[in-house]
Amino acid sequence: MKLKKLLENVDIISSSANVETDVNNVRFDSRRVGSGDLFMAVCGHDSDGNSFRRQAKAAGAAVIVSAVKKPAMLRVPYIQVRDDREAAALIAANSFGNPAKKLKIIGVTGTSGKTTTTHILKSVIEAATGRPCGLIGTNSNFTGAAEYPSELTTPGHLELHRLFSEMVSAGCEYCVMEVSSHALVQKRVFGLTFDAAVYTNLSHEHLDEHNTMDEYANAKALIFAQSRAAVINADDAYAGIMLAAAENAGCEVSKYSVNGSEDAQFFAKDLKLLPETSEFIILRGAELVRSSVGMPGIFNVYNALAAAAALCVCGFSLAETAKQIGAAPPVKGRLERYPVPESADFSIYIDYAHKPEAMQKVLEAMADITPGRLIALFGCGGDRDKDKRPEMGRIAIEQSDFVIITSDNPRTEDPDEIIREIAAGIKDGKDKYTVITDRKEAIRYGVSILQPSDTLMLLGKGHEDYIIIGKEKRHFDEREVVADALEEFFSEPAEADAKENPEE
Repeated sequence: MKLKKLLENVDIISSSANVETDVNNVRFDSRRVGSGDLFMAVCGHDSDGNSFRRQAKAAGAAVIVSAVKKPAMLRVPYIQVRDDREAAALIAANSFGNPAKKLKIIGVTGTSGKTTTTHILKSVIEAATGRPCGLIGTNSNFTGAAEYPSELTTPGHLELHRLFSEMVSAGCEYCVMEVSSHALVQKRVFGLTFDAAVYTNLSHEHLDEHNTMDEYANAKALIFAQSRAAVINADDAYAGIMLAAAENAGCEVSKYSVNGSEDAQFFAKDLKLLPETSEFIILRGAELVRSSVGMPGIFNVYNALAAAAALCVCGFSLAETAKQIGAAPPVKGRLERYPVPESADFSIYIDYAHKPEAMQKVLEAMADITPGRLIALFGCGGDRDKDKRPEMGRIAIEQSDFVIITSDNPRTEDPDEIIREIAAGIKDGKDKYTVITDRKEAIRYGVSILQPSDTLMLLGKGHEDYIIIGKEKRHFDEREVVADALEEFFSEPAEADAKENPEE
């Protein structure tokens, strides 16, 4: 591709490059640079691409793009841009022919509910249009029939536009995507236009990155500056910040509410919360339709209502949307009910809740539908926000009958120290918990103590099939551990072979 094509709409300060130069590939990693490539030197969170400009030149880069002035001794065609992250987003989009412009994109941001909401959106859009719908998110990425593992909630610049390109090739008309606060601040989605942007909620998370909750909220609110319509949870404490940002950006604003916010456009009423489903009525002005979602908990009513509002804003009928939401399949790792033997009168759920408010909501929801003991098993990730650890310990004890504190992606931290910080939040009820650092043994213990009518909640891992210890990602699927534990503790005994053989 010609360099001038890659540089379309990029704000350039100075250039010593020939815009007619043919560029083979766009690279953000100097280790992948080959002859004739463009190296985009971005100052990132963990490393500065400008530290590797000489390596890129030595590897044969045809041109280097950076927000930093060219060093005097660096002899390579060089382009200085005003904003390296904006340039990175535009160059990545240009390198794939701007596929996002051929898609209708619905973005979902917030602390919790993004994954479930996007999966509901995908299911309804595919049912209503008869065409594949692309999805970008935490669990995995879908480009039509193809599914790819996800490393980040919102991918990096090149990966994002590669996915868009595959979606267009697969015949997708829509893409639904989770949009993280990091992606917004780092401008990974710069240049995109969202047909609708959904805000779900905000709770304690990523304060190691954003410092304060207001800073975190303002990062989320950035999405509305590049959206046509805004769909906002009116019941959330930070709705005001979102509404102000959306109105300032000139968005068409719609609000949704379960608590009965007077000025909302979409309401959920007459909730019926059951162990495997949630039933409700959606109201939009004078229009009233019945709906359901195949997942328990009031927070999943919020997720379903957010999806319904976004789809209506995009032109889908409320009646058809409400019908198809009820047919949407459960989401892996989001209050996923694990199948237990028919003879076992207890329940096991796997959920991704790894934040205080998410834990609070899921345990409250399960307490309402658990006739026996509610047993919570969880840990906290290492090298992440430490302030939430004692808070999660407090919530677990207050909302559960028994708690098993264990390990969850300790990374480079000592898992026992993480557990001590969790336990520091437990002031009362010290007889209501136990510590088993090894997560496999903790799950085996949790299964072994189940009694009739109990519910065991495995929290924190959700869809993940790995555990991160040090810098190493090791295979670890809770479903496999649960299956082995059920076989060990609750399998039916085999029929005895001691019967008399009539032929002897």
